[in-house]
Parts: sequence; C-alpha cells; structure tokens
Amino acid sequence: MNIYIGWLFKLIPLIMGLICIALGGFVLESSGQSEYFVAGHVLISLAAICLALFTTAFIIISQLTRGVNTFYNTLFPIIGYAGSIITMIWGWALLAGNDVMADEFVAGHVIFGVGMIAACVSTVAASSGHFLLIPKNAAGSKSDGTPVQAYSSLIGNCLIAVPVYSPCSVSFGLLRCYVVPT
Repeated sequence: MNIYIGWLFKLIPLIMGLICIALGGFVLESSGQSEYFVAGHVLISLAAICLALFTTAFIIISQLTRGVNTFYNTLFPIIGYAGSIITMIWGWALLAGNDVMADEFVAGHVIFGVGMIAACVSTVAASSGHFLLIPKNAAGSKSDGTPVQAYSSLIGNCLIAVPVYSPCSVSFGLLRCYVVPT
C-alpha cells in the first residue's frame, strides 16, 4: 500500500467525525424543538464511532506500510476506548437528572448505545494489533501452537468480553434504573 493512500484512508474517518460534529452543531442551533435536540446530539455522538474507526484504520494501515509498532498498538485502542467511554458518560448524564424530559431520555439512550458501538469498534482496533499474524496463523497447523507474538488467552478473552458482556450488563442496568418519562 502506498503511504499517501494509507494516510488518506486514515484521515477519512477523522474527516467524517468532524462533519458529524459540524452537522450536529448546525442542527442544535437550528431550533429548540425536541427532535432537533435528539438529532443534534446523536449526530455529534457519531464522531465517537468515527474516532474508533480511525484508530482501527491507523493500526491496520500502519502495520501494512511500516510493520508492527507496539506503542501505536497500545496508544490508539486507548484513544478509541476513551472516546467511547466519554460518549457513554455523556449519554448517561442526559439520563441522570431527576426531571428527565422525553428528548433527553431518547437522546441519552441513543448516545449511550453509540458509545457502546464505539467501544466494540475500539476492540477491533485493539485486536488488530496483531493483524499481520493472520497469514502466519493460517499457514500453520494446530500442532504448531499459538504464535509467540499473539495475545495471551486472558487478553483474548477480555477482547471478546468487551463487545459481548459489557453491553448486556450495562443494558440490564439501564432497564432496571430508569422509568420512561410521560
């Protein structure tokens, strides 16, 4: 892969995120009606998914153009998870008030869900840290065992648990804690 094409593919998710933020701000400023509140906040929150896509693209493309970099393989998933956690906290904050209005209720749940999706995409970034081991693992046999550079079994199970266990446990917690506003 050409390094310039690589940078183009890395920048596309960031540009998409900036567009989401700009459009969300535009919608929020357009009107004070509840549908604008929900749409504006949801558009802005989509930038978290774009950030997570950027981290995934950065790790995979960097491995294809320059090889494995342990620093990037650690830093970029952390950036993606931070964006998803901030988005989930933002959604939760919209739900945490005593007098939650219907628009805050809807926006809070959607934004929280967008944060969980961003966490799943960030998990793809974390697991892509060993993207180049796919051909080596596919060429080997079961008797060859796990490649030395692969994640440990504990880390592999944690990477699987993020998109499976976390949304389920948090969703059940949300269902128990909140009453739909009337």
